[in-house]
Amino acid sequence: MEHSAFYNQIQNPLNDQDVLSKLLDVYATSFGSMGGFYGKLTQTVEKEHNKGEYYRADADKFYAILFNKWKNSIVAITKEEFIELYKKGSYGYDFIKMRQYLKNVSDVTTMAEANNIFFGKKGDKELEDALDKYRWSSFGEVSGWVHVCSRYLTAKKDDYPNVEHRLYIDCESLDTYKIINILVEKCDKYQLPYYFKFDQYGNRDDTVVIYSSTENLNKYLNILKEMQKEYPELISRMKDPPLLTGRIDGWIGYGSEPNKSIDGKKTSFNKKRATIIEKAIDESSKRWINFQLKEKINVDGKEVLFKDYFSSKITDELIKELEEKYQSVKTHLMNQSKNSGTAFNEEDVIREVGYTLDSLQRKEKISNDISTIIDKFMIYLRKYGYEKMSSTTIDLGNGISLTAHSIEKVIHEISPEIPKYDPNFLASLKSKIEFESQISKLDIDPEKFCFDVDAVEKIDKCYKVPEIDDSLLETFKISRPVANFLTKYGIDLNNLPSSFTTAMHGKNAAKANEIDYALAYDRPFNTKEIEMVNLKDIVGTFAIGSNDMSILQCISYFYHDKDNYGKRALNNLDKDILENLEKISTLNEPIKLAEIGGKYYVTQDGNHRTFYAILAYLILKEIYKNDAKELEKIESQFMVKAEVTKKLGYDKIDKICYSLQKSGCFDIKFVPKDDSKFPMIQVNDKLYEIGSEEDFINLFKKYMSTVDKNSPMYSNIINNLQKIGVNLLGLSANLETSYNPEDYAEILDELDLEEEKNLEEEGPKLS
Repeated sequence: MEHSAFYNQIQNPLNDQDVLSKLLDVYATSFGSMGGFYGKLTQTVEKEHNKGEYYRADADKFYAILFNKWKNSIVAITKEEFIELYKKGSYGYDFIKMRQYLKNVSDVTTMAEANNIFFGKKGDKELEDALDKYRWSSFGEVSGWVHVCSRYLTAKKDDYPNVEHRLYIDCESLDTYKIINILVEKCDKYQLPYYFKFDQYGNRDDTVVIYSSTENLNKYLNILKEMQKEYPELISRMKDPPLLTGRIDGWIGYGSEPNKSIDGKKTSFNKKRATIIEKAIDESSKRWINFQLKEKINVDGKEVLFKDYFSSKITDELIKELEEKYQSVKTHLMNQSKNSGTAFNEEDVIREVGYTLDSLQRKEKISNDISTIIDKFMIYLRKYGYEKMSSTTIDLGNGISLTAHSIEKVIHEISPEIPKYDPNFLASLKSKIEFESQISKLDIDPEKFCFDVDAVEKIDKCYKVPEIDDSLLETFKISRPVANFLTKYGIDLNNLPSSFTTAMHGKNAAKANEIDYALAYDRPFNTKEIEMVNLKDIVGTFAIGSNDMSILQCISYFYHDKDNYGKRALNNLDKDILENLEKISTLNEPIKLAEIGGKYYVTQDGNHRTFYAILAYLILKEIYKNDAKELEKIESQFMVKAEVTKKLGYDKIDKICYSLQKSGCFDIKFVPKDDSKFPMIQVNDKLYEIGSEEDFINLFKKYMSTVDKNSPMYSNIINNLQKIGVNLLGLSANLETSYNPEDYAEILDELDLEEEKNLEEEGPKLS
């Protein structure tokens, strides 16, 4: 299967033998350690500064910039914005007091100044609690990381980021704040929302974790590559990214954001994979040891039976543990004797532990005794697992007992040695990891361990460039005079495919020539998605249909003979293509837009224009630019804008929708709030155009008819509507009542309305 360029640039971490060897090292040191295998997995890189050392100036710059962004966004919030956020539960009344306080706070320059404002005593507990609750740094602080999310720096006016992928950077703690400051600066420069976290102490291999949506993934990656060019010395000090991530340029790691489990719990990229790898290494190591017991290995130039070598290692571990236990008990009893004023007796130690130090000196005998039972013990250990065998003890005589703990620890410790004796072990380990990954049902990509299956699908859909038949490309190579309008901005009619992959040409051309709508080449044309952009930079996206390339092929033929365009004169094209071509060339319907969440989408219901109609419009407008009559026809019929009647009383409709939303009968939203575009009602997942008062009333009654009149929900709806002065049964076209700010008088009175009025006149001063 062909994948996107983004996917192809990343190597499978399991293909790297160094990674597999380091995973064995992690396994070797993980037994009995705090955090276990996962804890060791995130701490494989040695660092010079691993105790949280950092430069004060870098930290001051970071905390000052973020505090000032947060504070200025709070102060600049308008009453309309506050009301919307208040409705959503983002803010309470205490926000108003905090905002009033922040109006008199100057920008800070240090971390100490910012912390003093957040945490210093104000003599007002409500204000202190509000500052603590709404500060940007409260997000995710209990995790032990510093979380930075642009949503919480813009007074929560931004949407929460759609997290689908992760990019990892590992650096010394001295460089962490430098990296973070540059990252924030770059994201602000490119107006890119951001969410990342970092470990200010630099104790882990994932010092900085950048969370991203699929659409923004390449943008974040480009920012990091730009940083590499501009700050080569800084980037040269970066460490290897986490072991299990896919590497990009040697210092950036990629990992898919894990989906929630069936029970709704979240996990991390490394933790999801750590369980699989630990199990694979454990089973592979024990299997190899079990089958190697009767084979010989070369140790320091001598051939020895592996069973003897293994037994000797276990003996060393056992004696070490027993000596430590003896000394611990002896120290305890000596302290007891000292405190009680009695004489210390060594025999008391021997009675308590059950053995003497002299008995531990017979290493060869202990090793031989272990060698006689190790075969059977390994069989049981592999069959039942360490957890069930952990309490098992084997009496070796003279008060000495062997426990499963000693054997398990030695198995862990010698696992990194196995590849030295068996050059095929790493390959078999990789296969075992891949097998465990497949049967785990965790949807990890079978080809590249750093990806999840659904993440690959999303990336391929967004970034994959499908192959195009060469004959289709030939249709774009038209021999005709080059038009000034398109070529002025780099769009060559004789080489359309290349122009389709050239970023921003269409958008710039459209803006400069005041064209209402144009194709924006923010992504390569053949990615199956394009963006529609108007002059106000309102962007929406929709998928290209299966016949779109064929339709564009028809449009290209138009260059040959514009008089035949739309008249079925192209005999070499099949009927379906001609019918589709006729749809977009029969100028009988305007292009219609629907607004969803602030983005405008071209409706695609078979009657209205789709994206290739916009392309046809651009072509036609250029070709007929000297034909006033034809140009007028194109302007009037291709790009007709719907006139929105102002009798609808948008605010009243909005309040009705909001009331129904609260009643829980169905998900209903009114979009947009202003009257500059098509008014739409979204009910559940469907959009309805509202062209008249009757349209809304009929839609309203249609959905109300689905609610049982005898149900509590029906009564709840009626009560909610009556609160805003709407009679359900008597609902008529009298919807002209405007939005009444008095409904929110208690809130607005405290918002310093005079200043808000000034803010409205000057425009919101958002960061």
